[in-house]
Formats: sequence, structure tokens, C-alpha cells
Amino acid sequence: MQGTIISVDKVPAVIGEMFSTITLALAPIAERNKVILISPMANSKKISSAGDYIFRIYPNNALESKKLVELAFSLNLTKGAILYMNNDFGTDLGQSVNQDFAQNGGTVTISDGYNPDATDFRTQLTKIKAKNPNVIFLIGYPNDMAMILKQAKEMGIKSQFIAPDTFNEPEIIRLSGNASEGVIFVYPPNGDPQLWQEFNQKIKSKYGADANIITGMAYDTVYLLAAAMKSNGTTSDEIKAGLYQIKDYPGVTGNITIDKNGDVSSRELIPQIVRGGKFMDYKAKELSHIS
Repeated sequence: MQGTIISVDKVPAVIGEMFSTITLALAPIAERNKVILISPMANSKKISSAGDYIFRIYPNNALESKKLVELAFSLNLTKGAILYMNNDFGTDLGQSVNQDFAQNGGTVTISDGYNPDATDFRTQLTKIKAKNPNVIFLIGYPNDMAMILKQAKEMGIKSQFIAPDTFNEPEIIRLSGNASEGVIFVYPPNGDPQLWQEFNQKIKSKYGADANIITGMAYDTVYLLAAAMKSNGTTSDEIKAGLYQIKDYPGVTGNITIDKNGDVSSRELIPQIVRGGKFMDYKAKELSHIS
């Protein structure tokens, strides 16, 4: 990034990265060179304090943690375990869930991590099974979560699994088979139905497939930058000022307001569940346990 995009191309703004770990690695370079870095999908809460030139439009881990814990309490699941990927995304969200769950009256019996390249999770699952939790917060990426669910079923683990937005990948169902049945997770809904339908038609006509939330977030990121440039100018400092002024921008993923940390100020996260090998809206009890 520093060697070409900044020093050679001298761009005022960069879109990306999608993942928190890479975003956090790029952030000091962007901040030092006063180049806007805006991520469509990274959600680590560390990004909120990564710098004045660092932005993202995806909900941060603090919000997601609250929703995951709300789900558990809505089902009267108060004895928990946390199994997380040992990277910036996983450890960050795992710590938030641990704190939120305990602060609201739950008991975290065990919190254990695994390496991103791991394929055998039986050691961690054996320790979790011995604690007999009624809920397991599973925090990872699609391939590893699918393998964990498959191995957990083979080991006879009956706990309710609750997962973050990274679970919303059909490949999980294919890889895990019916081991993913009943898993509940949270995910941002599409925005205004008409705007989303128009956007989806454009994507489908060009690429032959429906848009998803990742496509939508990337699309909104591009047009959010354009809006900031149109209102304030095209230098990095002008774009930065323009982004901080964004209020209720009508994106295809919903209205966007940028707060003082460069975060989107609010995003809805709705619960979904795997039923009959498909992702479906989850109609839970009123999720109001946590203020």
C-alpha cells in the first residue's frame, strides 16, 4: 500500500480492507500519510481508535456482542462457552461477548481460541463439552465454523450455537451438512426495499447473481466517498471532513451516519437461523433483556 498507492499514485483515499486484521495493519500507514482508509466490512472495535483518517460503515463488535448476548438471554441460556478464532476479529469479539455475558448475569464457563489455520478442534470441544454449557458462542470464519459444527455433532455436543455475521455463508451448510441445523446468528438486513431491489437488479443483470450484503456495503462505500468529495472536495482532508459530515445517507444497506470515531453510528442486526438447510429469519422472543 505505502510503496505504490500512496507514494506513486498519491491517492487521497483507499477502499478496503474487508477484514479487521488487515485493516488494522493498514491503518497506521494510512494515518501517517494522511490518506483516507474506509472499510466496507471490518468490525473490530479497535478500528474506532485507529486514527482520524480511518472509517468503516459496518457495525462494530461492541454492537454485535450485545446482539449475540441478547439472543442467548432471550432463550434463557445463561451458562456459556466461547470458542473463537485467534485473530483480531475473533479475540476482539470474544472478549466483548465474555464481558457482556458476564455483566448481564451469565456465567462464562470457558473461553478458548484456535489458530486460523486449524482443522481439528476436538481438543477445544472436549474441554467445552466437560463444562456442559447450554450456549456456545462460535466466533470464526465459514470454513472453520463448518468444521467445528461437524466435529461438535460427532462428539455429541447438544449446546445451542450462536454465531456472528460471518456465519451468513451458504458454504457453511454445504460443508457441515445437518450439523449447522438450528444455529442462530445475527446479520445486517438489506436497506430500503426499493433501493435494494433496484441495486440487486443492476448487479444481477451484470454478474448473473443476486447481490449480498458484502456487495451492498462495498457499493455504499464507493458512493459515500463520492458524496464526501462532492460536498467538500477531493483532497484527503476535504474527504475526511466530508465523511464526518455524513448524516442519514440513503445507502442500499440502510441510512448511514458517520460518528466522531469514523464509525457508522448505528446498524440493525437481525437474528437468523438455519432451518431445513436454509437461512431463515428467526422470530425470537422480544430481545429486550439488555438495556
